[in-house]
Formats: sequence, C-alpha cells, structure tokens
Amino acid sequence: MKKLSLMIILGVILAASTPALADDVADIKAAMKEHFVTFRAGDAAGHIAHHMAGNSSFGPEGGALAVNDSPEEEIADLQTSFDEGFKFDFQLVDLEVAVYGDMAVVTSLQIGTVTTPDGTTEKVKNRRTAVVIRDGSDWKEVHSHISLYTEESTD
Repeated sequence: MKKLSLMIILGVILAASTPALADDVADIKAAMKEHFVTFRAGDAAGHIAHHMAGNSSFGPEGGALAVNDSPEEEIADLQTSFDEGFKFDFQLVDLEVAVYGDMAVVTSLQIGTVTTPDGTTEKVKNRRTAVVIRDGSDWKEVHSHISLYTEESTD
C-alpha cells in the first residue's frame, strides 16, 4: 500500500510540474523579447535589467570573453553608445528554449540592422545563444554568445 501511495504522489508531482515548464518557456520567451524591445528603444537601463551582475558574453566580432561585473557600468557603456547615435533594430527569430530547472538555454537568430552615428546602416544576421537563470520570478541572462550566421552552401 505504501508503494502504491508513493507512486500516486510521484505521479501527481510529475503531472503538476509539466505545466510549470510550459509556463517557464513562455516566460523566458517573453523576457527575451522584452530584452530586445528595450534595446531597439535605446533604453539602456531597461535592457541591462535583463542581465545578472557578472554576466559574460562573446560578441559577434570574435575576441575575448567580456565580463560585466557592474550593472551600473554596463548601463553607462550602453547608454554612451545610444547617446553617440548608435541604433540597434534587432528581432529574435526562431526563438527556442530548453529549460533545465532554474536555468535555460535560449537559441535564436538575431536579425535586423545597426545604424552608426554617421547614418550608415548595416544589415545584421547573427546566431545567438543565451544562458538564463531564474532570479526570483524573473529570468535573467548570465551569458550570451553571438556569431555571424552564414548561409549553408547548396553545392
């Protein structure tokens, strides 16, 4: 009887956890989309609010790992770019989320344009992978890796 009761309780717990994962995926997708809405709007503080202190990234130009220990410095640096006239109009396409408890891996294409202070506009198509963790009821980015998307050869 104890074995049957334990199996029933386990079944209830497993059944109850499935919708939470679906909610997590929706919450993460919404957070990532909002992350880029703030970027397009030139809202440095709103954009960086989606990052954990100590977050890291590999940018699309290659190079060393960048680590952002201070949210205030990260906001100031991004705000300087916005104030200088840089504009970023990116959309996340093919957004996929894999949840692993209180962390998730988010993959997408980052497509759009970058406009420089002199008005030059460059098209951008990058692959983007982010690692996010649960911070209370929010999901925040702790690492991102962006690399140039290259079309596959049809040879």
